[in-house]
Amino acid sequence: MSRFVTEISDAEILLVTRRLIRSLGVDGFDLHDVAIKVRASEAVIGQHYVDKNSLLRAVKDGVLEDLRFALQNSAIGIEEPAQKIYLICKAYRNFANKQPELFRLMHRPELKTEEFAEEKEVCDPVVQLIKQIAGDDHAVSASRFLASFMYGFCIMEIDGSFRLNGSVDEAFEYSVRSYMSGLEGAKNLTFL
Repeated sequence: MSRFVTEISDAEILLVTRRLIRSLGVDGFDLHDVAIKVRASEAVIGQHYVDKNSLLRAVKDGVLEDLRFALQNSAIGIEEPAQKIYLICKAYRNFANKQPELFRLMHRPELKTEEFAEEKEVCDPVVQLIKQIAGDDHAVSASRFLASFMYGFCIMEIDGSFRLNGSVDEAFEYSVRSYMSGLEGAKNLTFL
């Protein structure tokens, strides 16, 4: 009896890959490690994913779906756009802190696609909320600012880069409140 399986599902491969990413990071394993964990040959893995990047893209799609679900569920029952955005920011940070390696995976440049369809599904609801506060003309710019702030804050927190005294939680709260208070006023600003 062979110790290797000849058929395996995408779901099994993706689950094992997520576990490897969580424990070893994206660069800490290769397709051979995945094959060993699922008890299949690399050729069987290759029937599903031609290389590591194609496998990582599939994992990323699942992680983005998990994030979309977490963000969507963070503001159920809340009507006020500013409160929804605040809760979404908290959920995003929570997601990053609970799954730092999967969070990093979502932002790897080599895994970006031209369509950005999965990212749009995550971002579009936030853009729509921002439009309600800042107006149509500024929604994309305000969304980009929020995305860059949230990503930077979360990466710095994950990496332990906040070295000043004081509470990181308080810094987060202050930063999100400052962003929210600036949304309304920013739509009337003009620059020379």
